[in-house]
Amino acid sequence: MPSVAASMILEPRHEGVHAVPDLPHSEIAFPGAGVGIRGWFFPAAGCDSGRGCRERRGVVIFLHGRSQNREAGLEVARRLVPLGYDVLAYDSRAHGESGGRYSTFGYYERLDVSHAIDFLAADRVVVIGVSMGAAVALQAAAEDPRIVGVVAVSSFASMERVVRERLPGFVPYGEVQEVFREVERRSGIRVKSVDVVQAAQRIDAPVLVMHGMEDRFVLPDHSLRIYHALQGPKELVLVDGARHADVLALDFSWRRIEEWLRTAGPRGTEILAERSASGVLPQRGVDEPDRGARASRRPPTRDVQGCGRNLHRRSQDWCDLDALGEDARPERAKVRQVEPELPRDGRGAAIGCDLKRGGVESAEHGQELRAAPRRCALHP
Repeated sequence: MPSVAASMILEPRHEGVHAVPDLPHSEIAFPGAGVGIRGWFFPAAGCDSGRGCRERRGVVIFLHGRSQNREAGLEVARRLVPLGYDVLAYDSRAHGESGGRYSTFGYYERLDVSHAIDFLAADRVVVIGVSMGAAVALQAAAEDPRIVGVVAVSSFASMERVVRERLPGFVPYGEVQEVFREVERRSGIRVKSVDVVQAAQRIDAPVLVMHGMEDRFVLPDHSLRIYHALQGPKELVLVDGARHADVLALDFSWRRIEEWLRTAGPRGTEILAERSASGVLPQRGVDEPDRGARASRRPPTRDVQGCGRNLHRRSQDWCDLDALGEDARPERAKVRQVEPELPRDGRGAAIGCDLKRGGVESAEHGQELRAAPRRCALHP
């Protein structure tokens, strides 16, 4: 039984690469940490893969989820290439056309990310990851200072927890540790070291955390724990109606990501990637204003879209509606006394705004807040 379960954990369902990208791209290959990695490189719109493109804003690396492949990055490229970003989407080890037999939830994959940055000769990159790719991105960002921003979509909090939650019912709870020992024996990893929450505590770069409120594959609580552990600039978006792998299929999600890249990411769009050694990328986009001028225009509070289930917040556990006055309050908002915390499972308490520590909307009247066309201000 432990042998079968270990195989289920380490060996993902293999999906071949069949799509033909509809954007200009190059087939690329580079050495990862002991395996060969294959993928696609999409140059920013108006640029080729040569040097000297003055309108390139940065480089984004996309990391797909378990049992997916680089094809999941096509939508990322379609969204960001026209905005001036290079996009690298590659098959994770043991996926697609890349080498390796075992998928290790980030233990080795985080090292592959650093090899990808080496391949790009990039000094500064932003990494966007979904599910396991998000967990890999966060683990890599805790170790590689060249990662200056992360968009983590539907991440798990730790390998141990997500495996315990996803193992089929025929594996008795008491045998799970035996399964983990078999996983470690085969792959050479340490299960407890694949801890995304612990990695988040070491990340200085800005992080946008996103999770679908209807996700039952990896519960929103995983992302909420990561969000609370982050020590640097951070935002949280809980996407109403989204499940696990479909967050990036929604226009709302992309509006938030593009806004984050422009304003909340590290120093705005001009910092996302600079190949200073090769001179490929400018220090600042052609139309980018001076950083000091941009900072002087930044308001003292940052808007939070909606005040119900589509909630995102940076460093506080409540929305400050008082900062905007009575006109900005969500219509028919109801207040009850609770601890100011984020949701555990996407269905119960704490899914809306805590009105100045006064209370948090619960699921039973989340509909009212979600329909209200108001905005809350974030406490600075």
